[in-house]
Amino acid sequence: MYLKGWGVTQDTDKAEGWFKKAANQGNAKAEAYLGNIYLTTAIMNAILGHQYSNVYGEIIATKDYPKALYWFKKSAEQGYEKGEFHLGMMYGNGLGVPQDYSKAVYWLKKAAEQGYAQAKANLERLESEH
Repeated sequence: MYLKGWGVTQDTDKAEGWFKKAANQGNAKAEAYLGNIYLTTAIMNAILGHQYSNVYGEIIATKDYPKALYWFKKSAEQGYEKGEFHLGMMYGNGLGVPQDYSKAVYWLKKAAEQGYAQAKANLERLESEH
């Protein structure tokens, strides 16, 4: 409710706090929501130029990509299709990780096998490009 502002003033920080409580109890949906919060923040930070570099001075990601990856992995490892989908998309697009099509295909297939339409569409696109 805090994330969307349903019945309360929208407050991403409060939403994040509640999602963390549920995620820390192993709730796969909450883990995926946390991943989405961090991925959205990472993308916005990248657009705004708030990135960090590795020891060679190469820009590698915003600080929120690793958080998004962490929560998507936890969700995906529990078999939650949205976690699998987002993890596949991070690998497919190289968001905070080296681009890895085999990992992208693996996770997108898992989500597609559960009937997740976005995963099916992205899997088809990815396979046609490679």
